[in-house]
Formats: sequence, C-alpha cells, structure tokens
Amino acid sequence: MSLTFTDAFVAIECCSCHITFGITETTQKILRGEHSTFYCPNGHPNYYPGEKREEVLERQLQAANSEKERLNNRLELEKKKVAGQKAAASRYRNDRDRIMKRAKAGVCPCCNRTFQNLARHMKTKHVSG
Repeated sequence: MSLTFTDAFVAIECCSCHITFGITETTQKILRGEHSTFYCPNGHPNYYPGEKREEVLERQLQAANSEKERLNNRLELEKKKVAGQKAAASRYRNDRDRIMKRAKAGVCPCCNRTFQNLARHMKTKHVSG
C-alpha cells in the first residue's frame, strides 16, 4: 500500500523536550487558528499562543473603525460649535449695526431718547470720567 501526500510538512520543535517532529501545513494553520493544544511524539503539550494574522488584522480593523467613529462624532460636534459661533457672531453683528444706525439717527443707546446732539448727551449724561 502506498500513500501520497499533497500537503507539505512543517518541522516543529517541542517546547519541553526539544524533539523535532513534523505536522502538515494544513494542521499547523488549524492549530494556530484555534490556539488548541497538540502533543509531541513524547506526549508533551504544545500550542500556538499568539494571535493569528487574521485575528491581529481584525482587531486592528475594529480599532481603526472605533477611532474613525470617534473622530466622526468629534467632527460633528465641532461643526455644531462652529455653526453656533457663526450664528452668535451674526446676531452680534446685527445688534451692532442696529445700534449704530439708531445712534446715527440721534437715538441714545442707553435711554432710547432722541437728541439733536447725541455726542453731548452721551458725554454729560452717561459717560463718567
């Protein structure tokens, strides 16, 4: 009887007795993925403790997506702040323009009375010093 293997063997050294033995590449991929225990020919337990490449990439992708979501939320918050500041600036500008227009027409901004000489009124009635 003859057997034909189409899979390549991988040499592994036991972590306890340091014997070298072989397993197929397919078996190695499965063991790395599951992180399950396997045994050397002398019966010592071995395992692949680290994350496999796919797990590392998946974890990195999840971290990147979380960071992207956090940055998008912050961007939206900053956009709302800017919109609020623009609205406030617009209100202040409108208030300033309204007060300036009334002052040019001789209306006192403090007491809302009309005066022919608003400058003299402001100096004598409202500005101390």
